[in-house]
Amino acid sequence: MNHRTTAIDAAQEILRSLGLPPAQQNERSALCLLALLNLTPGKTWADAEKPLVGITPIMDWARKYYGKDYAPNTRETFRRQSMHQFCAAGLVLCNPDKPDRPVNSPRTVYQIEPATLNLLCKFGTSSWDDNLASYLAKRETLVVRYAKERKLDYPFFRREWELLERGANRNRYWKLTVVETFLPTIFFLLFFSFLVIALYIFCNF
Repeated sequence: MNHRTTAIDAAQEILRSLGLPPAQQNERSALCLLALLNLTPGKTWADAEKPLVGITPIMDWARKYYGKDYAPNTRETFRRQSMHQFCAAGLVLCNPDKPDRPVNSPRTVYQIEPATLNLLCKFGTSSWDDNLASYLAKRETLVVRYAKERKLDYPFFRREWELLERGANRNRYWKLTVVETFLPTIFFLLFFSFLVIALYIFCNF
C-alpha cells in the first residue's frame, strides 16, 4: 500500500471516529481533511499544519499530491457536502481571518480548528484513544446533532434517538446511520422483487 492510499484511508478512519455521517466519510472528504492539514504523502500526522485554504486550492492540492482530479463544476460539492459539515461539526473554522466574509465568496478560506489539530497530531500514537475520548466528551458529534434537530414527535425518529441512548453511546452512531443510509435501497429492491413476481404471475395466467 503506497503513502497516498495509506493517508486517505487514515483520514477516513479519523472522520468515522469523529462522528461524521457516512456521506462525509468518503474519499473527497478525506482529501479535504488532508489538505487542511497539508499532509502530503509521506508526512506523519505529527507534521500536520493549519494553513488557510480555499475550495479551489484544496482541489488543486488533491490533484497535485494525491493524483485525484476533480472537475471544476464539483467545487460546490466540496463546499456543501464536505466543508459545510466540517464547519458544522466544529472541526474547521470558516474565514477565521475575516469572519464577516460571505461563505459563498470566492475568497472564502478554511482552517483546521486548534483543538482538532492538536488531537489529529496524536493519530497513530499510543495516546490517540485517550485523546479522542477526551475530545469527544467535550463535543457533540454531528450525527447526534442531526438526530436532535429532527422532529422527535415522529415515532421513527423518536425510536432512533432512544437507540442512540440520547447521545450517551457514541459507539452506536455509525452502525445506525449506515443502516439508515441503505434503507431506501433495501425498500427499492423489495418493491422491484414483488413487481417482478406479480408480472410473472400475471403473464402466466
